[in-house]
Amino acid sequence: MNRKAQVGMELMTAMVLILIILIVMTLYSIEKSQESKDIKTFIDAKRIGTSIADNLDTVEEQGKGYYKYFSIPQQIEGGYDYSVHIGLNVVEISWGERSWVVNTIASNVTVYCMDYGLNQSNRVWNRGDHLEITCYRPNIRPIKDSLRYWNDQGNVTISVSVENQGHVKSPVFNISIEDLDRQLPALEPYEKVEVNHTIANFPEGGYTVYITVDTEGAAEESIEADNTINETITI
Repeated sequence: MNRKAQVGMELMTAMVLILIILIVMTLYSIEKSQESKDIKTFIDAKRIGTSIADNLDTVEEQGKGYYKYFSIPQQIEGGYDYSVHIGLNVVEISWGERSWVVNTIASNVTVYCMDYGLNQSNRVWNRGDHLEITCYRPNIRPIKDSLRYWNDQGNVTISVSVENQGHVKSPVFNISIEDLDRQLPALEPYEKVEVNHTIANFPEGGYTVYITVDTEGAAEESIEADNTINETITI
């Protein structure tokens, strides 16, 4: 009986040792697997940051008027949501409490909006004194440099061009010029339309005319701050 009890005890001890070894190996495997996932996440973050920085560098080097489109994924490796911050000569990718920074030669970048998702393209445009990034939306605006006016016996006709400067088609929208409230057709990307309006019995002396597009907020735009221009007209 003693012999059988001793064998049983030895067998149980061996099984416990094997179980401990299996637990240690499993924990080690889980740790290594997590390390591998973390490395893949860092690599993906670096890839995204480098891609954005490369686009910024190319547009910066090509000079005023040059632009490029780029897309970024909805999430990074591992299913993490992330954010992109572009500052002075850096592109920073952040997720959770971690981040990755990539250098860029672009020192002055204005980000109006940026879409996440490979089916929506963002645009980086060289404006001469800075780069601007806009997302997958229209951007309708009156063009200040196109504004003209002429006087015919106190009746002043105002002419202005309106453009969709975004790279997505706009919806139908309204324009207001003083007492005019007119609906304009949808504009394709980079399409322009000219609007003329005559104001009868225009006030003598200096008078400021305001021209505003998308007065009813029909379009969700990449830049909302450029919908109005004003001009002081003197007759």
